[in-house]
Amino acid sequence: METFDPLMQSTEFDYSVWSPNTEVVLCNVPWDASYRDVVWFNDYDEAFDRIVNKHTRHATWMTIKNMTYLRQGQPIRIDVPFSKANTYNYVIARNPQDNINSRNTFFYFITSVEYVAPNTTELQVQLDVWQSYMHEVKFGRCYLERGHMGIAAEDQWHDFGRMMLTCPEGLDLGTEYVVGDTWREFIAATPAPEEGQEYDTANFDIIVTSSIDLEAEYGTVDDPKMASAKGSIAEGLPNGCSVYAMPVDAFTTMMDALSHAPWISAGIQSITAIPNGIIDWDKLNDRRTKLPDVPYGDGKSATNASVYVATKGFGDSFLNNKTIEIANPFRTERFIPDRYKHLWKFYTAPYMWIEVTTFTGSPLMIRPESIYDSKLCVTQWAHVVPPNPRITFTVNRHGEYDRFGGPGDLWNGHSEHFDAMTGFTALPTFSVTNNGYLQYMASNAHSIAYQHQSADWSQQKALQGASTQYAQAQASMKQASDETSMSNYWNNKIGQYNADQKFMRQGVNAIGSGLGSALSGNVLGGAINALATGYNMGNEYGTTMENLAMKSEAATAMTGLRNSYSKYQADTNLQYAKFAANGDYANAIAGINAKTQDAKVIQPTTSGQSGGDAFILSTEGWSICVRQKILDVGAMQRVGEFWLRYGYAMNMFVVPPGDLRCMEHFTYWKMKETNLRSSTCPESFKQTIRGIFEKGVTVWHRTMVIASQDVGDNEPLKGIEIGWH
Repeated sequence: METFDPLMQSTEFDYSVWSPNTEVVLCNVPWDASYRDVVWFNDYDEAFDRIVNKHTRHATWMTIKNMTYLRQGQPIRIDVPFSKANTYNYVIARNPQDNINSRNTFFYFITSVEYVAPNTTELQVQLDVWQSYMHEVKFGRCYLERGHMGIAAEDQWHDFGRMMLTCPEGLDLGTEYVVGDTWREFIAATPAPEEGQEYDTANFDIIVTSSIDLEAEYGTVDDPKMASAKGSIAEGLPNGCSVYAMPVDAFTTMMDALSHAPWISAGIQSITAIPNGIIDWDKLNDRRTKLPDVPYGDGKSATNASVYVATKGFGDSFLNNKTIEIANPFRTERFIPDRYKHLWKFYTAPYMWIEVTTFTGSPLMIRPESIYDSKLCVTQWAHVVPPNPRITFTVNRHGEYDRFGGPGDLWNGHSEHFDAMTGFTALPTFSVTNNGYLQYMASNAHSIAYQHQSADWSQQKALQGASTQYAQAQASMKQASDETSMSNYWNNKIGQYNADQKFMRQGVNAIGSGLGSALSGNVLGGAINALATGYNMGNEYGTTMENLAMKSEAATAMTGLRNSYSKYQADTNLQYAKFAANGDYANAIAGINAKTQDAKVIQPTTSGQSGGDAFILSTEGWSICVRQKILDVGAMQRVGEFWLRYGYAMNMFVVPPGDLRCMEHFTYWKMKETNLRSSTCPESFKQTIRGIFEKGVTVWHRTMVIASQDVGDNEPLKGIEIGWH
C-alpha cells in the first residue's frame, strides 16, 4: 500500500507544480497545440535529447535554471528580453534532482508571450499532453476511420483486397476512366484476301435450317422433286426444320449448287454465322451427310461438301463450351506511376475496373477484387441453333469468396455465372437469293408440259378433223361419180331393153302386117310396107340409143362438174384447216414461250432473313477483349497524394502498434472510437488524447522532416497486420 506524505508531495515535481531546481529549456518544435502533428519518442529522455540536441542543433535554444511553476494555468516569468523570448514556441521542464517521481520531464507549448520589463518576459504555457503522457497510455482496440495502417498492412491484399480495401473513400475520381492494359482473344474473323486468293478465308462456320430435306433428290427444272424436312433435335431442343452445320467453304459450295435448284433453296429458313471452333466436328462424324448430285459451274458437284445434319440429333456435346485464358495477371501495375504502385487500393474498384467486352455495346464491368484468381479466364458458352442464337462469355470465379469454405465452382452459387455475362447476342443471319426464272420453271414444269401437250393435241385434232372432212369429200365425190355411172349404166340398160322390146314388137307387127297384105294378095305393098316399117323401126331404135348415150354423157358431165367443185371446196377447206391448226398451235406455243420469257425477268426471291450484327465480324472480327480501366492522370494524382498523406479509409476495429508506427517517417491516425488503457494519466488528459486521435493526427517518427517530408517518401514498415480474415 502506497503511503501519502503531504510534506513530500508539496515538493513533488509534476506538470502543474515545478519543484525548486527545475531547468527550463526554451526551443522551437515543428508541431503546435492544434495536435495535427505529434511525435513519437521511445521515452522522455529520448524526446528531450532529440528535441534539444538534434532537432534544434541548427537553431538557437536556451536553458533557464532554478525555475518554479507554482500553479497550472498561471504564466511564468523569465529573465529574458521579449525579443528573444518571442522567438521560441516550446518549453521543456526538467528536474534532475527529483528522486521521488520518475517523471522528471514535461513538455509545454508557449501560447503567448507578454512583455513585462526590458529583461523580463511573461510566458503563457500549455501542457503538451501527448508528449508528456504518450507513454502513460496504451491503445486498445480502436475503430479506425482512416490511416496508414491499411497501406502498411501485409494482409491488406487478403482475398484480393475485398475485405479491407473496398471501403468507400468519397474522393473525386474525375470524369472518365482511361484504358491501361488491354488483352484480346480473337474468336472469328473475315480477313482480307491474301495475294492470289479470290475470296476471303473466313474462320467461321455456318448453321442452316431448312423446311425442305436437303438430303433428298432435287430432280431437274423440267422434273423437280422436293421432300419436307424431317425435323431435328439440336442442343437438346426440338426443331420442326432440319438443322445443318457446315464450314463456310462447304456452305459456299452448297449454295452454288442450290442456285441451280431454287425450288430447294427457297426452303432455307435461316443462315447463321458462328465462330469457328464452336462446333466439334470430330464429334459429328456420324452426322455427316451427302447432298444430292446437282451439277453446277464447270460440271462440279456438291456431293462432297462437308455438311452435317441434325436429323438424328445434335447433342450438347457437339458444342465446345471452353475456357479461354485472357490475361495472366490482369491486375497489372504497368500504367500506374511508380510513386503509387504500392497503393494496392488502386487495384480495386472504383479506382480500377476490369471491362470485359465483345465490342457489341454491352460491356461487362467487373470489380477486380471480385475475381478470385490472379488470372482472368472466361468460359465461352454457345447456343447456335435458331431462334435467338448467341455466343456468351462468363468470367470464371467471378464473385467467389474463400470465406465460404474455399473457392467454389461455377454451379455452387458462389459465382455470378450467367448473371454477369457478355457476348454476341445478335449473331448475323443471312438470306438466300433464289433464281426467279428457274423457280418459276420448276414450279410450273408440269403445267408447261401439259400446255405443250394440250397444244399438240389441239393441232393434231384439228389436222385430223380437216383430213377426215377432206376424205369424206373425196368419198362423196367418188360416190357421186359412181352413182352417176351406175345410173347411166342402168338407164342405158333399161333404155336399150325397152328399145329392144319396142323394136321387137314393131318388127312383129310389121311382119304381121306384111303377111296380112301378102295373104291378102298385096305382096308388093306388103313388102314395101314391111321395108318402111323396118326402116322406121331402126331409125327410132338408133335415136333412142343416141338419146340414152347423150343422157348418160350429160349426167356424167354434170357429175364431173359437181365433183370438180366439191374437190375445190375440199381442197380449200383442207388447206384452211391445216393453216388454222398450225396457226393455233404456233399461237399456243408462242403463249407458253411468252410466259417463260417473261419469267426470265421475274425478280429473284429471297428466303430466310438478314439480321443480326455483322459489323464487328466484317471489320475487326469477333473477339473477347479485357481492358484494365484506371483513373486518368489527374484523378490518380489527387487520390494517390491524398492516400500518401492520410492513408486509406478503413472503418474497422484495429489494435494499433504500441509505438503507433506503421510507416517509415509518419503515420496518420483518425479514429471514430479511441479506447485507451492507463493507470497514471489523468482522466482529462486521456480525453485530450482521445480527442487528438478522433480529430485526426499524424504521428511522426523523425522531427527533422515534419512539414518538409515528401509524402511519397514514406515506405511501409514490415510486420504490420490487421489480423481480420
